[in-house]
Amino acid sequence: MLVQGRKRAPIVTSESFKTKDRRSFDDNESLSKRRASTRGCMTSTARAAQQPKNDTLQPTIDKTVEALQATLGERMVAIYTFGSSFGRTPQGPRMRLLLVVDGVDRALLDDIAPIATRAHRAGVALRLETQEALIRGTDAFPVFSLELLDTAQLVCGDDLLPQLKIEPGRLRLRLEQSLRTMHRDLVRAYLESGGAPQRLATELRRAAHRLIYLFQATLIACEVEVPADKTPALVIAALCRYVVTPADSETWEKLRSFAAYEAVFDRGPLVELYANVLQALTTVIEVVDRMEVA
Repeated sequence: MLVQGRKRAPIVTSESFKTKDRRSFDDNESLSKRRASTRGCMTSTARAAQQPKNDTLQPTIDKTVEALQATLGERMVAIYTFGSSFGRTPQGPRMRLLLVVDGVDRALLDDIAPIATRAHRAGVALRLETQEALIRGTDAFPVFSLELLDTAQLVCGDDLLPQLKIEPGRLRLRLEQSLRTMHRDLVRAYLESGGAPQRLATELRRAAHRLIYLFQATLIACEVEVPADKTPALVIAALCRYVVTPADSETWEKLRSFAAYEAVFDRGPLVELYANVLQALTTVIEVVDRMEVA
């Protein structure tokens, strides 16, 4: 059952979606100022700039959206495009869609599975969330929630982003676990790969993509203002200035430039960067570990 009274985007067609701009949820001036001071939310134009360019994928996106609308009807709550291009690997999807539904059951999964498979083959990944899980899971999934707030563009349905709230006190409960999991995964990937440069490069870029949002979460948990322009460079600068020592800034800046394909390293410097990232990540974990949970 859809909740009445929300802003709802019109049903789109392949032609209308090409020229459609996402309805900004910062129309309310006071809400915009409050969010800018606590999370530094981007405008819809800035969100679009963070996303990978999707000109060649537009036909796939149009067909996928239309198929989902026709298949799900009123069970569909919203569809967004989302995702930052920073740290994207050649093996990863070129564009991501978020499908929000009123609930998940076997019939729904069977209905959307072939649509998701066709989209995936064309480079578009489909993520499925229920309305309740999306709204209540912000603290459990800080990377996804912050990336969504930064980059999501509403395609059709109800705009749920105004209901997403990141609470510093609750965020601390999950943040340390997320950081420790990343550290563990990086160590495991190195051991499994034997230090193979291609695998290390992929793992570092994936980690960089997630770390930028975990760094934002760390700033929020420390009640430090997140930069209004949340580019990776500015987020790293804020982290090194207010949360950790500036000694790690060189490591994080090298990771940023590598993830943005601005720098290329041979195996020796790459392994050194990998080790330095693990050490610098340990410092962030120690800071979060010392936080008092409200």
